[in-house]
Amino acid sequence: MLQPKFSVVLSPLAQRDFEDIQIYTLEKWGEAQRKKYAALIYDGLKKLAISPKFGHKHPNISLDHRIYRVGRHFAIYRIVRNEVQISRILHDKMDFQRHTKQ
Repeated sequence: MLQPKFSVVLSPLAQRDFEDIQIYTLEKWGEAQRKKYAALIYDGLKKLAISPKFGHKHPNISLDHRIYRVGRHFAIYRIVRNEVQISRILHDKMDFQRHTKQ
């Protein structure tokens, strides 16, 4: 297994997104699916810690942000020195520009 080269840091909004995703999944599909989907997102974020360039640039958000699909969600992040800074975790049907205005 490859060792992470970067730290993954969730912004307060990204942390809230992750919590909201888990609450919604629990209410809609139950505890087993909540655990499964939370693990999927967590594993996706671990992949970014190994190689943050898995995601692709998204100039409609900003010139320094990238996006990376995890299930039905996208991690929106920047690479800053040795950190992957997760700005948001948004559902694929959400308007990324509207939800990432700085």
